[in-house]
Parts: sequence; structure tokens; C-alpha cells
Amino acid sequence: MRTLLFLFTFLILSVNAQQDFHRCYTTEYLDFIELQKPGIKAQSQALFNAAMAYAHEHYSHKGTHAAPDTIYRIPVVFHVVYNGGNQNTDYALLESQIEVLNEDYRRQNADTVNTRSIFKDRAADVGFEFFLATIDPDGNPTNGVTRTPTNSTFSFFNLDAMKSSATGGKDAWDTDEYLNIWVCDLGGLVLGFAYPPVGAPNWPAGQGAGSSAEEGVVIHYEVVGRNNPLASGQLSIADQGRTAVHEVGHFWGLRHIWGDSGNPFTGAPDCDITQDDGFSDTPHAGNNSQVSGCSFSKNTCSNGESPDEPDMVENYMDYSTESCQNMFTQQQADLMRSMAVIGRPGLGKVIATETYELEAGQWIVVNGTDTFQIVTGVSVPLENGDQVMFLNLNNGYEYTVNQGSTTLSGPGTAFLVEDGTVSFSQTQTGIKDVYESSISLYPNPSKSSFTIQHTMDGESLQLELINQFGQVVLSKELNSTREVISTTDINSGIYFVKIRNHLEAVGVMKLQIQK
Repeated sequence: MRTLLFLFTFLILSVNAQQDFHRCYTTEYLDFIELQKPGIKAQSQALFNAAMAYAHEHYSHKGTHAAPDTIYRIPVVFHVVYNGGNQNTDYALLESQIEVLNEDYRRQNADTVNTRSIFKDRAADVGFEFFLATIDPDGNPTNGVTRTPTNSTFSFFNLDAMKSSATGGKDAWDTDEYLNIWVCDLGGLVLGFAYPPVGAPNWPAGQGAGSSAEEGVVIHYEVVGRNNPLASGQLSIADQGRTAVHEVGHFWGLRHIWGDSGNPFTGAPDCDITQDDGFSDTPHAGNNSQVSGCSFSKNTCSNGESPDEPDMVENYMDYSTESCQNMFTQQQADLMRSMAVIGRPGLGKVIATETYELEAGQWIVVNGTDTFQIVTGVSVPLENGDQVMFLNLNNGYEYTVNQGSTTLSGPGTAFLVEDGTVSFSQTQTGIKDVYESSISLYPNPSKSSFTIQHTMDGESLQLELINQFGQVVLSKELNSTREVISTTDINSGIYFVKIRNHLEAVGVMKLQIQK
């Protein structure tokens, strides 16, 4: 039996079909593991305390509403493992899940107005931004989603099976570089689960997942995304995409706000002051809000508090209905940010002033639409104000070109600035000037043909049509100053038209072919 702190949302449908939910099985599972290896619960507490100490040292000086010093950008890959059409989650729902994560972790959610006045000064911007991964582990562009058909079923008894191709699931992408979120059918009893960080400095060994390949978050397919049409009936309390917000909180080391005390099945509170989430800015609670839903009058424990405060049912780490949840506290945010440094170092990408070496084979996107591969001899004209995303950098950020017209021609150096701008070491504006004044290409886009017209009469010129992979798909000598080039046998897509004389390239133009 591996040692772990196992956090997941567990759903039991009552016999009378009421919304009486037990959405997390943390305490019971830890009790079971304690029987296998005595002392594991004490180790889990020590692990949590280490991150709390780091948070106190580095963040306690900040004011309640102070903006985060650093924004961490988290690359996400969704692994959709499906058995049947309605389990193959629509891409738009996955995009909406990213939107929900960003809103809630940056406190930009519209329902912040619902945070009660007694708690408003504790609500925090975590400073985490999530984005769909731009490059896969093999260096190829990706939309941040994998899809795997399966005949396997997943339940409480094989909860990690979806994380391995050997058991009908999908292998994780490098968990040091990506937040892996598996979306699958969890059998109707489980809404989601996550493992906390493992192997952080000064933490006891053996915490978290059994292996790095199991780190990440798992979400039931009916509750992923905002307004999932499958989140009906019993699941209607979980239709805002906040199951993922809750589980990602566990992934970064958060505990439930009531410290997993009380009876999860009956709702009977346990106000033992030692049962707590470890944060002084979340009021002491004796149980979760699974039974009460969203009761602002809920106040399970008054002992040990001065002044007495109601339960923080609007906290994402409670079990209140998702439409009720709207905040993390400052101390919760501090802990998660600490985890980004000592618990999961390197996962969060930071926009910084640095040089980035563009190598052959890497990918860029210009102005959010055109994807190009860096190829020696193939040039990409850029202008001041253009937006450039470097897919291999995998920070999901569009940098603004802050120099005049330039041509990115093969490998080179990009100078990235913390303010989000970029300039390049290559400034071959001559190519752009030449083809603007001497060479014309039309129509563009082209359907069946395009025309090349130039003013370099008497020169021996060669035309090459090059695809985005650097492959020459057409080569032709230009025997006159105006020639029509057929594209009837060329597939739709973005191409480069390269004109050379006997010494060098004298013009490179982008051409779109449409069928």
C-alpha cells in the first residue's frame, strides 16, 4: 500500500433521491491508510506545516488586497477518456473550464459581489492563470486536449486506471511541465479527485501520488465546464465548473475548510478545535455544507473563536452548491503560491525578461491565426504591434512586437520583456522592402491560381512554394515578368512563396490557398 494524502470528491445518491451528498472521502481514506502504515496522518500534517511556514515567511507581509508580485501561468492538458459519445466532452466545455479556473483563481468571477461583508477583506487573488497547453511532449503543436476511446470503467476501486494506457486510460504528459486533468466517467459516485504535491524540499517522503505519472486532477465528465448540459438532477449543484476549482485547490495543497471533521453522512458537526484546515482566516467549522447547501446562517462551531463567525460557505474548499462558492482566502492563496515554489517547482510559467533562442523545428503563431515552423531560409515578415506566441515556450502568452518591420528568417534570438513585448536579433527588412516595391502576388487568398509580377526584367529567377513544414511543394523558373502559377493540385493552407536569383532570396511572401 503506497502512502499518500488522497483527496477526492465522493458522491453518494441517497435512496430518497434528495441532494444529500458526501463529496469527499479524504478522512476515511486516510484512516484506512493509517491502519496500513501507522504515522501517515502525522506525516501529512508535517507536509502541510512545511508549506505553511514558507507562506508565512514569504507572504505574510503583504496586505489583504495586495496584487500578487508574480503571476504563475499553468499549462493544462485535458485527457478525455470516453466510452460513448456523450462522454467525449465537447472542446467548448473544456475551454469554458479554463475560463472558470482563470476567473476564480484571479478573483475576476462575476459573483464576487456575493461574498459577505464579513469576509470581503480576506478574499484573495491567487495569481494563477491557466491555459491550454500549446506544445505536446514531442514538440508538436497541440490544442491541449487528448481523446482516448476506452472499454474500461472507472470507479472507487480503480481510481487511477484512467491515467494509464495499460488500463484503458491515457498516460500523463510530463507532470513537471503540465497540469494533467483527466475527464472520464467515474461511475456516478465520484465527482473528482486530486493528489497534493509530492517530494517538496523538507517534506517527508511518500506523500501524494504513488508515482509522478499519477499526479494531476480527475473530473467526472458530467460536471466539467460551465453549464454542462449533463449536470442535471442530482448534479445540478455542480454545474458551474467549480468541481475543478476545488480539486485544483487540492492539487496545490489546500485542505477542506472544516478540516474533515464531523460526520459526512449525517452532517453532525465535530467542533474539536484540533480539526481544522490550518488557516486562521477561515472560521472554524464542524462539518461541510453538503447537507445545508448554501446557508448563510450556518454556524457549526463557536468555540475557540473571537469573535464568533459563521461558516465560510462561499469558500471553494467547502461543499456548498457551486453557485454559492466565490472565494479563496489570502492564507489559502499564500499556501498555493508557496506550493508553486517548493511543492511543484517549474510547473508555473512566469513572464520574465529573458532571451529565447528560436531553433529550427520550433513553432510560432502570428496574430492568433497563422502557425509557422521555424525553417532555415523561410522568412516570416512581422510588423510593429503584431502578436507572436512561441508554442515551444509553452507559457500560452502572446508577445507584442515592439520594433519596426522585421523578417524572422530561420533560427535566431527573441528578446522577451517582462512587460509582454518582444524584439528579434534579425532585422532583414531588405527582403520585405524588395518584394513590396518590386514583386507583386495576387490574388491572395488564391483558389486555383495566383499571379507573380515583378520589375526585375533580365534576371534569372526561381520560384519555390514552401509549406509550413519547410517542404518545397512546387518549384518553377520565372521566364517573364508576369506569370500565372496554378494551384489546382495544391492543398488548402498557408504557404510561403520564395523568389531567388542566382545568389540569394530577393523576396518571400505569405500565400493562403483556399479551395
